[in-house]
Amino acid sequence: WILCVWHRAEEDDPDSVEWIPVTCPSCFETFEIPPPDPSEVSSQLDYDCEVCCRPMVLLVYEDELGDVAVEAFGLDDSG
Repeated sequence: WILCVWHRAEEDDPDSVEWIPVTCPSCFETFEIPPPDPSEVSSQLDYDCEVCCRPMVLLVYEDELGDVAVEAFGLDDSG
């Protein structure tokens, strides 16, 4: 599995959107996804790698610092 952390944009600049880097657990290439809607934080998303097209599961949650963390798992990863 691969863990990425996204820091929320500064609240005084609501137009600033920081995309979340995700590293594919199959090909290990990195691509970016848009930040999830706040209602999707603490969820599991099915996603296909934008480089190799292999399916993966993204676990999206808020960490202890209030940042959005994303863990990427391949379908054959145990965990």
